[in-house]
Amino acid sequence: MNRSLSSRTALVSIGALVALTVTGATASAGTPTAGAPKEPALVGSAKIHYAYAPDDDIRFDFDAHGFYTLARGTFHFRHSGIGADGRPVTGEAWGKVDCLATGGDTATMTGTITRTVPPGIMAGAVGFSVAGHGRHQRLGFSWGVLESPAELPGCYAIAPFTTVTAGHFAVTDAPLPAVPVWLSTAHNAEAD
Repeated sequence: MNRSLSSRTALVSIGALVALTVTGATASAGTPTAGAPKEPALVGSAKIHYAYAPDDDIRFDFDAHGFYTLARGTFHFRHSGIGADGRPVTGEAWGKVDCLATGGDTATMTGTITRTVPPGIMAGAVGFSVAGHGRHQRLGFSWGVLESPAELPGCYAIAPFTTVTAGHFAVTDAPLPAVPVWLSTAHNAEAD
């Protein structure tokens, strides 16, 4: 058999397989099974143990719903400890969610700080991650290990590095929605 003919046949076969896969994924991803959640969520409140501030009281509250960049919701965190002058100090921040992704008992979420007390203690984009459940749940927050979290791109979060010590977060996983037009178009173009 001619080498270029067999290469072309292989490419056509791969293209057909990709087209069938994308078409099948559209049908199955767009139709959630009965009783399945309609959208992912990350909700709850918890206190964490942070190795760099082991005696401090650090708490997070999440109320996020939706798929990826269509997510909506809010977050809040509070950090109380002893300042350099030996007096108690507390900082709080509130923000708006701009991305949420879930898979099993794992979630990543990003958002933008909208208000702080005291004013101006932090600003910009932040990322969070939650993994596990029960006594083994963990949380990550971008400014806990990154020097410049304001440059964090949307939908990106750091892996969990703290332990939840009280409270919990509920991660709701949901089937993917229908294949986005940009993805099915890209796969169909490769098939041609």
